[in-house]
Amino acid sequence: MTRGEPPLHGEFDRPRANLDQEWVKYLIAMGEGEETVSGLREARLKVNGMLDKHEVDTIYRPGLSGEELLERGRGVLNIGLRRLESNDFSTLDLSDYEGHCNGDPELKRTTARQVIMYQILERVLMERSAIGVSLVEMAPRTITGDTIEPMRKIAVITERLLDLKETVRSPWFSFLNEALGGEDVSPEQVERAMNAQAAANKTRDQDAEFLELLDGIFMETGGGLSDDQMVSVANNVSSLAIIEEMGGQDHKEGFLYSNYMADLKRIGLSDEQITTLIAIYKEIMQKPNNAEE
Repeated sequence: MTRGEPPLHGEFDRPRANLDQEWVKYLIAMGEGEETVSGLREARLKVNGMLDKHEVDTIYRPGLSGEELLERGRGVLNIGLRRLESNDFSTLDLSDYEGHCNGDPELKRTTARQVIMYQILERVLMERSAIGVSLVEMAPRTITGDTIEPMRKIAVITERLLDLKETVRSPWFSFLNEALGGEDVSPEQVERAMNAQAAANKTRDQDAEFLELLDGIFMETGGGLSDDQMVSVANNVSSLAIIEEMGGQDHKEGFLYSNYMADLKRIGLSDEQITTLIAIYKEIMQKPNNAEE
């Protein structure tokens, strides 16, 4: 809390130690900390500079430790909780919980708080993914001068804006357009692709996909990982799969690939387990959505 901000009251005035522990663990797991690989450190500095240049407001930033990310998440949470203190639910869709709340104002506040916390986790995950793709694409330009093909660039920006629930008028579009390199693409090109993709994916359950990946991790590791380790494995496996899809694991993005592999091995995964989980992730993402079945 910064000077001049009104204090939180009652059940909403919760110091960090009393915050929902699962929420805390997930945020800490999505932090990174200091990176010793010089190429990755330089790429992170460039990406952070671009985020500042385009005035992209994020919770996640490359290189943040888990504790730093937690503090930023708590800042966003406090803003949401102050709205609830004023009975301002305008930014939340609680229609799915009306039966659960049953007209009870306190239960509605408690439910709204949980929704806000979930939204923060989801936002951090999507920001981390979008920025991670930018880091992956930046590596070949730095090393070999190779650039992304225009059609792939449109596809990447489209996917990330949809994940972030942003439009081409968002600063995220300008950031991704620069960070991915190559020829600039127009807002109109991306907007057309977004409309087509949104129509195709309208019945796709992304939450179910994430849960399916976590289930695969649980089965492959025998349930021996903590919750924060499960989230960390999911994040790193998805990043490795993206790099493999681009064919960058052997040279262009090798330092990124090695970094994610090292994170997984520190958790205790073997090469065979990592390979299996990457295959599971790819299989999940290749499943047709309901509209296509």
